[in-house]
Amino acid sequence: MRYSLILLVTFLLMALGMSYLRDPVRLALDPKDPSHDLMVMIQHDAVLGRAIEQADKGDVSELTTWINRADPIARQRLALLLHALIRPRDYPSYADAAAAAYRYRHRFRAFVNVGTGEEHIDTLIDNDVAYILATGTAVPSEQEKTLAKSLVTRLRRAAIEAGDPAIFDTIGCVQFADKDFSGAKESFTTAARLARESREAGAREVMPLYEKRLAAATANAATVQHASEEPLRSLPTEDEALPKPVEAATPDGKPVGKSGDTSDANSLPRGSKTELKPDSKPGTDFKAETKSTPEEPAPASHDSGAEPASGDTAKPSSTASSASSITAPAEVASP
Repeated sequence: MRYSLILLVTFLLMALGMSYLRDPVRLALDPKDPSHDLMVMIQHDAVLGRAIEQADKGDVSELTTWINRADPIARQRLALLLHALIRPRDYPSYADAAAAAYRYRHRFRAFVNVGTGEEHIDTLIDNDVAYILATGTAVPSEQEKTLAKSLVTRLRRAAIEAGDPAIFDTIGCVQFADKDFSGAKESFTTAARLARESREAGAREVMPLYEKRLAAATANAATVQHASEEPLRSLPTEDEALPKPVEAATPDGKPVGKSGDTSDANSLPRGSKTELKPDSKPGTDFKAETKSTPEEPAPASHDSGAEPASGDTAKPSSTASSASSITAPAEVASP
């Protein structure tokens, strides 16, 4: 009897260990190749592939529907993979990562009014959306600024609760884009202070960026206040203030799913900042509302046994910090 109990406990511990190692959400937190992982999701779910393809054209309705109907694990995994697709370390420069983020901005936008079931993931995506729209082009469109500003209340609450300098930096960027330089000055001041006081080396390393942005916001606020004819300063970018991001590479030395990637199965054509323009289509709603988390997922919409998307593989997805071989638009989500 005693040996049976020992064996049972051992078996349960092994099962728990395997469950942890295979947890899709945990694996999506820092995937080695998010573009490949996203491609696998699309191959198993043709509906998701078509939804992402439509989102990249500016229509997020199908992707929002998919997110609403998907089970919580699938929603969270997709959100984290999109976030991982635009991480700067997978690009030669912050500008390349930002370009990719802007190209895939609509994929993130589909999450704005739908909760993933995990508040920290919702905040992560809100921060990505606001930062991408505020910094993705030299002059954000009015729709982009409106959506970014609509997220500030949620972001400010999360930033205060977490004491997160990166979120305060995002808020400052949104205010800077809206020419609220006094507000941006206050936000960047808070970001710089929190980074300076942080025990995390990563937060302190980004402090030069916050300080440069604070200087630009301070100068612009003074220019506006005194009605000076001096031209307004532009928002300093990561490449102007920080060392190059460390590029992740595969064993053969090639970048993971980014510039130089030879696999093009679910990737979009590469583009440059100058090619990408705000492209909201008629009927595209940029308003952010209170997030709603679906109560009951519709099992039919996310069927792991679904046929691979046919015809959707040339354009579908990748993710915003970026998917299979993706590059592109302007400034990446706050470091």
